[in-house]
Amino acid sequence: MSGKSSFAKATLPYPLWSACWDPYRSSYLVVGGGGGQNTGGVANKITLLDVSSPAEIIQSGEIDLSRSEDSVQSLAALASRDGLIAYAGINSSEEEQKAGKNDHFRAFEIRYPQKRKSSKTKQTTDTASKGDISFLSKTSLFDSPATPKPETFQRLLRLSPAQKRASGSKRIGAVATDLSKQNEIIVFNATTSSPSSADIIQRIRPDENQRANGLDIIESPSKEGDFTVAYCTNHGVYVSPVSYDFTKRKTTSKLNAPWKIYDFPFPDVFEGKKGRPTVRELRWLTPSHLLLLANLPNKSGAELLILHLYTPEGPGNVTFKKRLPSHIKACVDLDVCTLDADPVTGARQIAVAVAGNDISICVLAIDYYGTKSNALGPFRVVNTYRDVHPASITSIAWSPFHSPYLVPESPPKSGSSSPNSKKKKGKRSPEPVRKQVVDPGPQYLRLASTSMGNTIVVDTFTLDAISTTAEPGSKSKPNPRHILLSSSSALLNSVSSVLLLGFGFLMALVVLQSFLDYQYANEEGGGLTIFPDSVRRIVGLGSRSGGVWEGSVLQNAPQAVASPLVETHHKLQDLLHHIIPSHHSSSDPKAKDKAIILRANPEEGTGMEISTELHHTTPEEVVKREDAKRWEQLSESEKSVWRQRVSKAGKWGVEEVETVLKGVLFSEYAGAVGRIVGEAIAGGM
Repeated sequence: MSGKSSFAKATLPYPLWSACWDPYRSSYLVVGGGGGQNTGGVANKITLLDVSSPAEIIQSGEIDLSRSEDSVQSLAALASRDGLIAYAGINSSEEEQKAGKNDHFRAFEIRYPQKRKSSKTKQTTDTASKGDISFLSKTSLFDSPATPKPETFQRLLRLSPAQKRASGSKRIGAVATDLSKQNEIIVFNATTSSPSSADIIQRIRPDENQRANGLDIIESPSKEGDFTVAYCTNHGVYVSPVSYDFTKRKTTSKLNAPWKIYDFPFPDVFEGKKGRPTVRELRWLTPSHLLLLANLPNKSGAELLILHLYTPEGPGNVTFKKRLPSHIKACVDLDVCTLDADPVTGARQIAVAVAGNDISICVLAIDYYGTKSNALGPFRVVNTYRDVHPASITSIAWSPFHSPYLVPESPPKSGSSSPNSKKKKGKRSPEPVRKQVVDPGPQYLRLASTSMGNTIVVDTFTLDAISTTAEPGSKSKPNPRHILLSSSSALLNSVSSVLLLGFGFLMALVVLQSFLDYQYANEEGGGLTIFPDSVRRIVGLGSRSGGVWEGSVLQNAPQAVASPLVETHHKLQDLLHHIIPSHHSSSDPKAKDKAIILRANPEEGTGMEISTELHHTTPEEVVKREDAKRWEQLSESEKSVWRQRVSKAGKWGVEEVETVLKGVLFSEYAGAVGRIVGEAIAGGM
């Protein structure tokens, strides 16, 4: 497939600032936003949406938030037994912030709608009850500044990716401030429904007046509990390894200050470039590859860069660059989704989505070739969608994707529970376990985007299943993996592009040949010929014989040539073919306003090939201007010379030539005998 997708769109009664997915199911989406602190304006809300149908978006639950506080600026979700635990970034009121208190980190419990069962069939029906969203807790993870600013808010909230495994998925999270003189990044334990200061793992402070533009976390595939946090400022990229024991709730190794692994170089002043690109966002692709989204100076465009870390400490090296379409002058958000891998080689495909400031979304795919080579392929464009929303895009988010075959066969050591269970408050057990799926059926990947125009759009992409490598010694057929863009589709796109370019080049050559034919029509041999005669006839240019177009007629010449005089050089036999008396019955009235002059050097006697000139004027005017003579006015010696010349140039005998030329005018040319053919000539050249 190549960008094969469908979309659903819904409009809510408030501007949307953030969205997050259920970490295991792509059927539920949580969005949040609002008008901020106000007395009677737009409300602040969190809404649960059912997007299981690719054709519609259904509102399944909602909670109204206080209008005396800020709107929802960021969202992230953990899975629970009955639904989700949603983390949100919501600032306290300005009065509380001025008093030095800002409980910016909020937690909500979301219970999914319960499917109703028919009493007769005992089967689930399409009818469902409404879901429920309830407030759980609020706290502050950031240090209180000495001089609080109401503008400071929790701009970023990111959790480590959820894993599907028997031991459950223990995750960490990170939040970052904005609009503060001294911004912060807080890394915390995300296994509780209500994180507090006791769950803080690391506190990172970027340089003064610097903020984290982007934030992401990846877990080591070889050791559970080992994570790497990456963040970017305007021009730098930093990483910070974190090893955490969730049982003991403490780090297992010393935390070091973040390492700068890449810094955008200053431009070369001699190249006339001004300013450095600004890193807008970043995402992990693999444990050793980071994807950067950079906006070029002065809103001159945007590009994607792949940063390869050869060692965990860096530095990183840019291995690929991709300039985004020219209509995108700057980008506002980036997200990626890593699809399921080949169980033997580790090869997989990564879906990338970029939102532009022109309310467009560009979807791309990157191939990871496996752990052996640890290399990525180039960017391949899946599709670009224009005018997705009526107003600026605020966020984009891919749904998570887990292989339907890689499901744990045994349940986790401790069962899942909701925060309202009788277990110790604030503790969450591992993520839920799904049942083994024998035939998963078609698989889909969804992309959600929100806007200031109150709209939510969900694009649903159909994934292709491709074969994988069999385990050594295994006799069973291995389960396939899934991709967004197949190699054949990419090849077809490439071939189509090449064919389109080739067709354009061919048309340019045809136009160039037409220009050359006209420009050099008076030159011996007709000038440069790009196409052979066989090709010229196919494309409608006609063939050349002795520098003249075959098949053209004199009566069509005025429409094809704008100048009053067109010189053509060709064999006389071609001319005589068109002025045989049988053709004099032409009904074209313009034929009387044409004249042909035949010229020859008298010093070469009868052995010279005759040249011709076509004049768009009457024979009388040509006689006056060219010192012309009619055939009857020529002397017998002159007639004899011209009979021999015409006989040699054509395929007629001497007697036939005189019959053909009766009534024709002649003129001296540089002392030579010329000839003017100016009678009514039908079916001319």
